[in-house]
Amino acid sequence: MTTNKPILLTGFLFLSSFINAQNLPACDSLIVNCCAIDSMGPNTITLYATNFSSELFDYPGFVLFDANMDTIAKETVNYFGIGTWTQPHTLNVLAPLNLPFTGYLNLYMLFYQEFACSFPITISDTATGIQLPDEIGDVKLYPNPFTEYVTIEIENFPGSENLYLSICDLPGREILRIDYERSPLQLRLKELDKGIYFLRIRDAENKFRHTLVLVHQ
Repeated sequence: MTTNKPILLTGFLFLSSFINAQNLPACDSLIVNCCAIDSMGPNTITLYATNFSSELFDYPGFVLFDANMDTIAKETVNYFGIGTWTQPHTLNVLAPLNLPFTGYLNLYMLFYQEFACSFPITISDTATGIQLPDEIGDVKLYPNPFTEYVTIEIENFPGSENLYLSICDLPGREILRIDYERSPLQLRLKELDKGIYFLRIRDAENKFRHTLVLVHQ
């Protein structure tokens, strides 16, 4: 896949349903936060959906289309529905995803048997962190989403003895800072409110080195 992409995109979209008269009324109460690139594996794009309606959107699946309605990415159905908790939806990228991107995000129900919603979507090429060069090393975060504990593995990372980790909420406020001492490092984060966070790796000079999306459910 040819992708001009940063590690993390933070253009959070509060999507409305005015574009398509066929949308279910419940689409007005669906909030989709966009996007994390490759955070769940190579050639993936992850959205985070929250549903404040009484419509469950049974067996939901998202599909990303370009402006010509060609399929760019598609989700494998993993959920019974979309609830009021923040829920990650990972789409497999099937065609080149070149940023910035403008197209449509469609939601289907019942294993793609029924159409539910269609939203205009724009993904910018603005990142809060820098792209991670190959020589920097490997960063693993699991389980993600998590319920109580998170394990972080950082391998082949130059200057790892001088790194620290910060956990930030969606507006970017730092709520926790941890000195990185060893790999793997296990963190107990049960006290965090459920939702989406950013795990940021910084060096001794307070420069961003890497950013990951962290989901507490």
